[in-house]
Amino acid sequence: MENLSINLDDLDDELLEAENNFDLIISSQQIKLEEPTIESILNEDYDSDNDEILKSLTNSFGKFESDQKTRTHSLNSQHLKDKNGIICKQTFLRQASSQLKTAIDRSDAGLPTAMEISSLIAIGTSRGLVLLFDSAQILKLYITSESKDAISALSLNNQCDRLLVGDSSGLILMYDTNGKLLRKIVDAHPAGNAILNLKFTDDSKLAVFSDSGGSVFMLEFKRVLGVRSADSQCLFSGSRGEVCHIEPLRFEKFSESLLEKLGSKNSVKKNLDHLQALLSKYSFLAMASFTKMFIVALKPKLTVLFTFPLNTPLKHLPILEWQLVILQSDESKRYISPMLTCARDSSIHFFQLNYFFDSNEDLTKQFRIIYSKTY
Repeated sequence: MENLSINLDDLDDELLEAENNFDLIISSQQIKLEEPTIESILNEDYDSDNDEILKSLTNSFGKFESDQKTRTHSLNSQHLKDKNGIICKQTFLRQASSQLKTAIDRSDAGLPTAMEISSLIAIGTSRGLVLLFDSAQILKLYITSESKDAISALSLNNQCDRLLVGDSSGLILMYDTNGKLLRKIVDAHPAGNAILNLKFTDDSKLAVFSDSGGSVFMLEFKRVLGVRSADSQCLFSGSRGEVCHIEPLRFEKFSESLLEKLGSKNSVKKNLDHLQALLSKYSFLAMASFTKMFIVALKPKLTVLFTFPLNTPLKHLPILEWQLVILQSDESKRYISPMLTCARDSSIHFFQLNYFFDSNEDLTKQFRIIYSKTY
């Protein structure tokens, strides 16, 4: 197992004191950047005096910030509901729940411990059972893990024809969605550590996962002469500070819905095509430890792009989620930009990957905080 982490001794003092907000120029050449290591970022002290004033995402956010009465209202209050509409919809999966309960009562399947939702719905249980439902919540198949340990992580690829299963013993299995076992990965990380997060990326040959030791790994799937295998590379060692959540940016997950909203205009399609080229070339991954959130590029080599301190109480774990959003520029032109949300306790932060496409076909990108709020 190859370890890609860079030794701290290789870093100079300037990198350790670098500010978080910086620009990266992307052209047909490689990223020209002196990058710090993930370990150095997690171990460095953050200087709060260097914080920039956080800007509002929209004018409505600005009004929300200045309204003293609004601060006293909870997110589910009638005041916010009337002002902004319903921002979160709860859906009860009745059929899937009923069939899961039946499996628990009849065959002692165990309680649900992991879930993945795409065009298919996968649910893992504490007895090593995986139930796969279609979009109508009709049971398609069920899989029993070899170890019968609790299922701790599930991930479907973009085409929903591959399912990754991680369990509490540290075993990783890959199935097709017909139930056939394709790969059994037993030596991808130190033995005895449970799989906490397991995610496909947009690249069908790459996946990432983290374990209970706080380490993060990248899996590269290979097939040579009909023989399937997987190489594991350590991106970050938990001995430097435990990573508790990871989230890759998956473009194809959102692109179809955006085309439906914006229509099939040439400018929109061009925007999406260049954004897809950018994301597939560098494969962005967000990670959060107990004290910091950071964004890295997995390709062509591990590169730290952005860091942000998490100063909220340690008893709460951070939550990360990517989304592609429609924004409007000063020239009243609509464009699509990736945005990362990081939430913890009563704090929420939004980070935008901002890029522009000009006539010279040069892409410029910059991660920046666009809105931050503590309730």
